[in-house]
Amino acid sequence: MSTSPADYAPRAGIGLKSAHVAEVLTHGAAVDFFEIHAENYMVHLAWSSHGGHWFNDLLPLPYDAATLNRVCDHIDQVQSRLGRRLLLENPSTYLEFSASTMSEAQFLLEAQRRSGCG
Repeated sequence: MSTSPADYAPRAGIGLKSAHVAEVLTHGAAVDFFEIHAENYMVHLAWSSHGGHWFNDLLPLPYDAATLNRVCDHIDQVQSRLGRRLLLENPSTYLEFSASTMSEAQFLLEAQRRSGCG
């Protein structure tokens, strides 16, 4: 696969806010991409609630097979619905779960391999 200078052209995007979704869907937008913070819409890798309580920070995940399966299922759901490939951001990892059976890098690489996300 060859690349051209156009493949590396600067891109401009904005954060998508729920108040603007209807307008964008109706009229489009003159931007190259939207940044969508999953924690504001989908509670996938970036989650901030548990047991009916909301926290002021994003919470980490255990890196194990069950979590990986759930994350990949959610990525597949979103990519199928949007008809686009997601770019996955590293989740919060300020502590390590004793239940983790893989490193953060192994977890993210396997999520990317299974789902095709970026």
